[in-house]
Amino acid sequence: MPLIENAENKRDMRLTIQERIKGIFLNSSHIPNIIQALKANRNLFSDEIVGSGYGVVNHDPYITIGKYLVHKQHLLGGKLQVRSPINHNQVYGFKSQNITNNIKDILLKLHKKEPISFKDVDKLNEEEKNQLYMIGKKLHVSELFDIPSTTKSNEDKLKDEFYLLRGSIMAGNNNPQLLRKFKIVLLKMKNNKLISLQEYNEILNIMLELDI
Repeated sequence: MPLIENAENKRDMRLTIQERIKGIFLNSSHIPNIIQALKANRNLFSDEIVGSGYGVVNHDPYITIGKYLVHKQHLLGGKLQVRSPINHNQVYGFKSQNITNNIKDILLKLHKKEPISFKDVDKLNEEEKNQLYMIGKKLHVSELFDIPSTTKSNEDKLKDEFYLLRGSIMAGNNNPQLLRKFKIVLLKMKNNKLISLQEYNEILNIMLELDI
C-alpha cells in the first residue's frame, strides 16, 4: 500500500475503505432484511468523517435531562455540567460538580426516559442520595424527588414546622417564644431556598405591620 502523504489522501483512502465495506455489507447473504436495516439506520453509510476515522457525526455535545442540557462527554467522565437550552449559558445557581458512577447511571437513565429501579437506588450511599436530591431540586427533575435522603427529610421537617408555626400565629397566638422560633424557621426556609427572597420579605413586612 503506498504511503499516505497528506490529509486529503487519508480522507480518500478512508472513503475507499468505507465503500468496500459498504459493498460487502450490501452483497452479504448472511445479513437478512437488508432493506429494513437500511431504513432503520439511514446514516449507516454516511460519508461524513470523524477525526481520523469515519462514521456518523453528532455535532451536538449535549444531551437533555429534564428541561436542561448536560454535556455528555463530561458526564461520562464523572462531571455534571449543565447548560440552558436557550443560549447554552450556565444555569444560574448550579455549578459544575463531580459525580459518582452510580449518579451518572441514574442521570443517563433519566435522559433515556427509563424508570429508576429499586436496584439503582439501593446502590446509593447517603451522600449520593443527598446530591441527587439537590440536583433534582435545582434542575426541577421531579423523578429525583422520590429518592429518600436526609436532606429531603430535613427539608420536609422544616416545612412542616413552618406551616405549624404559621398556623398558630394566624390563629392569634402571639407568644414571644413562638414568634422568635417562627422567625428562625423562616430564615432557614429562605437560606434553603424553600421560599423566595420576595416571599421572605413579604412575611416579615406583614409581621411588622401587625407589630408581632
